[in-house]
Amino acid sequence: KKYGLEHNNNPIERYNEDVKQRYKIMRGFKSFESADAFLSLRRIIYNFVRGDETRAMKADIALELGCNRLESLIKF
Repeated sequence: KKYGLEHNNNPIERYNEDVKQRYKIMRGFKSFESADAFLSLRRIIYNFVRGDETRAMKADIALELGCNRLESLIKF
């Protein structure tokens, strides 16, 4: 329980808002495959690249990615 709630969907809503903001800029997808590729990349960025502490860091997955995390992850 967080914030005294039985179910807390704030992290999910925040992730959905991030995806929605990017999706609005793109003005939609031309195919299902492009939508799938977009969501796969967003998932990788969310889990390994963004911010000061990623989900991978919280799970104690040690990847030495350096300053440019996305480029290093692509080369990895």
